[in-house]
Amino acid sequence: MTPERYQDQYTLKDGTKRKIDEMKYCCYHKRRKLCECDGQVTYKAKRVDQAVYKALYDIFKEANVPLDEIKKSPKHPSLADKASQRKRWHEIEQIKRKIQKMQSEIGDALIGESAFEPDVLAEQIKNSKLKLEEMEERYKLSETEIEDKKAKGSISVLNSEKLKGWAKEFELASMERKKAITSYLINRVEINKMGIFIDFNIDYQQFVNKTHNDIIPFVI
Repeated sequence: MTPERYQDQYTLKDGTKRKIDEMKYCCYHKRRKLCECDGQVTYKAKRVDQAVYKALYDIFKEANVPLDEIKKSPKHPSLADKASQRKRWHEIEQIKRKIQKMQSEIGDALIGESAFEPDVLAEQIKNSKLKLEEMEERYKLSETEIEDKKAKGSISVLNSEKLKGWAKEFELASMERKKAITSYLINRVEINKMGIFIDFNIDYQQFVNKTHNDIIPFVI
């Protein structure tokens, strides 16, 4: 889609002359029949812009969500995540102590001073070590997941602060500044005869109302 200025002049029945001077978005390929597009050749820029700006204003409202609410997002490590990790650590320490105890028992078993047979103890030690490896691997994986959540959570907070700043300046911003802010929030805008679809930047998806992931109908 490319912007273009449409100008025209016509006369009413009473002799009054009217002028039309407005911006439109033109589908370059549709006009030149370079593709099988079922949309229109042109769309009034004002109506398209209004639909996009309305979606942006709705996102700006979401940016006012309290910081505590943002931190409850799945992107942030919860208290349950941390509690589960602490439990895993204690379980790992317990099995380490168990292995140490069985290893010290081996010596007594070899001289017949233990209630356990050496072969039985060796098998139990082997199985316990395998279990320990699995538990430690799971602990490391969970630790990575928590750190990843922390990083993503920090980004969420940062993006929220950015949105709050943009929300304050957007209304009075120049057209060039509005375009710049829009480019940060939106990847692309698709228009067809059904309406308009806005593909928002993934970094700001959590602030986007679910209805904005659908086609927004509007009067062409």
